[in-house]
Amino acid sequence: CVTGRKLVVIASPSFAIRDVCEAIAPYLEQDAVMVSVTKGIEPETGLRMSQIVEQITQRPVVVLTGPSHAEEVAASIPTGCLAAHVDKELAELVQDAFMSDAFRIYTSPDALGAELGGLLSKPNNNLGVEYIRSFDETSIDRHIRVSILFKYLNHLSNA
Repeated sequence: CVTGRKLVVIASPSFAIRDVCEAIAPYLEQDAVMVSVTKGIEPETGLRMSQIVEQITQRPVVVLTGPSHAEEVAASIPTGCLAAHVDKELAELVQDAFMSDAFRIYTSPDALGAELGGLLSKPNNNLGVEYIRSFDETSIDRHIRVSILFKYLNHLSNA
């Protein structure tokens, strides 16, 4: 199902990412762009998920990260994510493919920061939760707060 695709989303659990990438790599188009939505760091190597995807597939990897969940996006609950890659055209390709009225995608050249920031936004990560709580948690939803944070960080990086 990846043959002939320009964008290929990798959304496997982090423990299975190597197996998934090894299984699909032979079927990828030469100009395919990988989109990594898996959060985590491989304990044995210290590699981020995007690094593993790139290492195995030998294709560019755009990091798509944020506080969103698929069921929320499907229900049109407003949220935002960040598409990050040093090549702005690749980040914008992902932005154009996924953005909608309720699902805002911002771009950044900082895949490392986006991926680590995505780890911090995980609900079971106390550091990320405490940082997000620095916003007035009684006035807006966690997802909206992180979307605002993405927009602000994107603004700072483009200033």
